Amino acid sequence: MTTPPTDAPAPPPLDGVRIIEVASIAAAFAGRQLAELGAEVILVEPPEGAPTRHRYPYLASEHGIERSLHHLHYNQGKRSLVLDLDAPEDAATFRRLAASADAVLEAEPVGSMDERGIGFEALRATNSGLLYATVTPFGQEGPLADYRGNDLIGAATSGLMYLNGYPEDPPNVPGADQANHMGAIATVATLLTALVGRDRDNRGGHRIDGSVQEAASISTLQTANANIYHWHQRIPARVGLAPGLSARSLYPCQDGAWISFTVPVGAPALWPNFTGWLEEEGIIDTAEETRWLDPVIRQEHPEMIAAAVGELCSRYPRRHIFIDGQRRRMLTMPVNDARDLTELDQLLERDFFATAHVPQLDTELTDVGPCYRFSETPPNRGMRAPALGEHTDEILASLPDEPSEPAPQLHGGGDSSEVYRPLEGIRVVDFFWMLAGPLTSRVLANYGADILKIESESRPDTIRITGVQPTEPGSINTNGVFGDANVGKRSLAINLKNPRGIELIKELVAHADIVTNNYTPDRMDLWGLGYEDLRKVKSDIIMLTMPVMGMNGPYQAFGSYGNGIIAYSGLSQNMGFSDRPPTGIAPLYSDFAAPYFAVSALMSALHRRERTGEGQFIELAQSEAGINLLGPNILEVTANNQLPPRIGNRSRNAVPHGAYPCAGNDRWLAIACESDDDWRHLATALGHPDLVEDPRYATLDARRASEDELDALIADWTRERDTWDAMHYLQSAGVIAGVVEDLEDNVTRDPHLSGHHLVPLQRDDEQYSFLTHSEPVRVDGHLAPMRRAPQMGEHTSEILREVLGFTDTDIASLVADGVLN
Repeated sequence: MTTPPTDAPAPPPLDGVRIIEVASIAAAFAGRQLAELGAEVILVEPPEGAPTRHRYPYLASEHGIERSLHHLHYNQGKRSLVLDLDAPEDAATFRRLAASADAVLEAEPVGSMDERGIGFEALRATNSGLLYATVTPFGQEGPLADYRGNDLIGAATSGLMYLNGYPEDPPNVPGADQANHMGAIATVATLLTALVGRDRDNRGGHRIDGSVQEAASISTLQTANANIYHWHQRIPARVGLAPGLSARSLYPCQDGAWISFTVPVGAPALWPNFTGWLEEEGIIDTAEETRWLDPVIRQEHPEMIAAAVGELCSRYPRRHIFIDGQRRRMLTMPVNDARDLTELDQLLERDFFATAHVPQLDTELTDVGPCYRFSETPPNRGMRAPALGEHTDEILASLPDEPSEPAPQLHGGGDSSEVYRPLEGIRVVDFFWMLAGPLTSRVLANYGADILKIESESRPDTIRITGVQPTEPGSINTNGVFGDANVGKRSLAINLKNPRGIELIKELVAHADIVTNNYTPDRMDLWGLGYEDLRKVKSDIIMLTMPVMGMNGPYQAFGSYGNGIIAYSGLSQNMGFSDRPPTGIAPLYSDFAAPYFAVSALMSALHRRERTGEGQFIELAQSEAGINLLGPNILEVTANNQLPPRIGNRSRNAVPHGAYPCAGNDRWLAIACESDDDWRHLATALGHPDLVEDPRYATLDARRASEDELDALIADWTRERDTWDAMHYLQSAGVIAGVVEDLEDNVTRDPHLSGHHLVPLQRDDEQYSFLTHSEPVRVDGHLAPMRRAPQMGEHTSEILREVLGFTDTDIASLVADGVLN
């Protein structure tokens, strides 16, 4: 890897990009990420301050406009400008500001910016290259576009919430606003993809429409793959920590701490490492219990594995199981809380946390740092949040007068009749496997990049094997999860154990823009395909690696699947009911979030390459991407010395807030009241207008004191009603409400997801269609076009002819020599 120059560091990759962010909850993380990557982010706040300034918890538990930890976390690196966008004069100022910007980012109610005269069409009249991005609960179009939502509703309606928790409990909402996080990072990835497209083709601006519901739905792609219902009419359910279910991965240790423990299913050669450990401990004797040696029996009886792991973990403290398990190449990871993370040797050695002085509070705050590392253009770190209106005078003084004539239009921008493929002409040599990696290159493929997926029949991608099949036994070409994660790619089967195979890769890299992998840190170097090797082939190549723990540190060689990364990064200990053991997020959530960070990093590097002609090496540690999803949890520990409480489906910023039982089996409705007005709407809709003026419920704090009583009152109403009817009725009354959707809801009942987000793809030679998640962000009103995932080696000959100019004779020779498989 190239080391940065010893003189002044290069500016971050988005240096010179200006983003105008309209203050909100849903888009706040998007603005922070863009500032971290080097963009100038101007936060337009109302006179009372951004909504993030008014959310619990507060620094030292003292209320104040500068003291919310949400504000201090999400608004880091931004400049604050106070405008009242409902005032015509300030709306005119906003138009002048947008004329100088590369992008506008907002999460306002659908249509409200147009009503103020500052929506996309109005703004691009004076800035034809403007990229206009929105993050809304259900997107800008469709039958639910006008419905109200928040993070709870995004998690509920996406299918994510239904999967979490114990079967006898209500479904558990993930902690720390995960649905909003998914909406934000997916929108940033698409915004930066469009920025790269604008760099390359000089087209005009585009409208980028992010849906929180659809983005959160992506995270169910494996655990509740749409084809489980589409093919088999089966609905995945919550399993908690029930013994005998292969989904279990969390176990208590001798010291009361919890560990994530998984035997790698993709490496059967490691099974003896596991049974050898159990034999050392006297837990099993394979000579007497031959069932442990039979792969069919152990697959059919996961309860025996769970019992053995539970016994093993009960004998030792967590750290012993963690370190010894990794030494034996088991996927063991501690179930950390936020305090554990601040003390973790891996993160401290990698200098992951960043400290900034906040002058308006006269204090220093330590928070998470970036999850990506660039060899040439380090991202911003140690940023601070601004004081309210801190930069108003400075920004206003710099604005030009409003143009008297509309700006000339660049050709083609924002053409709603044309599907935009901003990465057409970009080629990626793709070594990704499993999920987090392939879902990264999937986004690139959907936006037009040519993804050359490097595969081998001798060691196929595990996700070709593990997952739902349309029929039994199925094949490596018909797996529903693989089909969803690899749409639009071309498969090239090469034997990398053959030196000529390595040379072929280098020849392909000479015609590529990006090389990707998510192997252990040394794998590419051992093949002779590390960054230093490849930049000799293509000097401006961009290389991305996504190791679990990062390229250095005491845990650099440690491995994990998504469930272990979720546990390690704190996402299992910040959710669930306080009287329950942790279960965490049931889907392998980090595998679906990390890809959007990775796409944003790649697009930032491509944007810089368009200006400088220079490539670079990017490292993205998947575990650190997970920690970046904790919101202000780390600040709550470092600044307030408090652990965020596990409060189930309740919220410190909305009362009532939860999932309520409806008519039928395991049917639930999510409801939230974020303001006193919300409560008045709900009380009236429930037939209790007398409670509107009742002082016991008049304020958020008063309602919190009576939360049990309110939950019972709401449940009495919902229990007699169909969950879909109840949602539509409450939404019509102005209440934030949404169905806690199961997979059948997603596939058949949801009026938007079904057919609009979950779309069928089919090859000419297939008897069945695959339901596939579309991108959760539309550009100019269009879904990114998708093509069915490739069969193993399907495009080998095609790629070698097209990219390298090989003849049929050349290819036949490579087959005969064992180079192609």
